[in-house]
Amino acid sequence: MAKRDEEEIEVEAPPDEPEDDSYVEVREQGGDRDEDEDDGPVDYGVDDPADIENLVPLFVSTKAGQKFLKQCADDRLEEIDAAWEGSEEYRQRKAADWKLFTGDLPDKPLPFKGCANVHVPIFLKNIMTITSQVAAEIFGDWQNVFGVVPLGPGDDMVANILTVHGGWQIREQIPDFKRQIGARAPLAFFAHGDVTTHSFYDPVEKVNCHEVLTPDEFIVPYTHTTTRPDYGDVP
Repeated sequence: MAKRDEEEIEVEAPPDEPEDDSYVEVREQGGDRDEDEDDGPVDYGVDDPADIENLVPLFVSTKAGQKFLKQCADDRLEEIDAAWEGSEEYRQRKAADWKLFTGDLPDKPLPFKGCANVHVPIFLKNIMTITSQVAAEIFGDWQNVFGVVPLGPGDDMVANILTVHGGWQIREQIPDFKRQIGARAPLAFFAHGDVTTHSFYDPVEKVNCHEVLTPDEFIVPYTHTTTRPDYGDVP
């Protein structure tokens, strides 16, 4: 067995630390603590508006809070994916209705493949007629689109003020209200038999918004019928 050549290896000593005050030792945050180690619950005050306004900074400040946020996000994504897959048939049916409404007819099958599609737009004509009639009935008097009914004999003045102010807000401060609620909502309702409107307050524009959503914008994965405006009886 051959002998290993023994050579003397000279090891250079590490440089001395600088003596000036500019030297700073940098260590990874957390030290030697295990990444999976729990550092306790997130502490916040439920009665303090400053705390409950935005809990994310409080949660990300602890390992336990970070785990919760990640788990919460993963759960919501799984629910959205499952709901999207569950509503596939519903969305395809609504998409087929829109194609029929616009006259985008499917190709004829054999033996008539390639032949012209004779299209009498009955669906388009009837839906547009009834939608226009409903819009004219509801929003015929655009100056009086909003009304407040007094509850008592002394409420007439307040009801009148609220009526005038509410009507002004709808006409002037919400520019798309008429197109969303007066046109798009009846069209979606009569074309599909259902419509969903997302009403919310826009903190940027500082106005109330009412957006009529299509099946591609709002997921309804459950098959049973609901008549509640807020879907409160849907699981």
